[in-house]
Amino acid sequence: MPCMTFRRESKTRKRERAAQALAELKALYPDARSELDFTSPFQCLIATLLSAQATDVSVNLATPSLFTAYPDAHALAAATPEEVEPYIKTIGLYRTKARNSVATAQILVEHHGG
Repeated sequence: MPCMTFRRESKTRKRERAAQALAELKALYPDARSELDFTSPFQCLIATLLSAQATDVSVNLATPSLFTAYPDAHALAAATPEEVEPYIKTIGLYRTKARNSVATAQILVEHHGG
């Protein structure tokens, strides 16, 4: 089998391609909207994480109390998974999702200031 070589794209080129793809998607789907309820990019990230193997309806039922208790990455990063579990217990795989949500918040705080 011949060896395939891949040319590395510069960060600038990757950004240009991403912007082009986003523009094309916006043109194709001008009224696209997520079924998940959120008010910030952080909440969108956590709601999306929680939506794996779950319905958007079940996530939307659980997240209001979760986001009241942990409104941002700093608050969630300071929690333990066990503290988060009761808020999302109605969502499948809640133990793993609680652990991953807290870990995600910690990464956001440590590497991106929240």
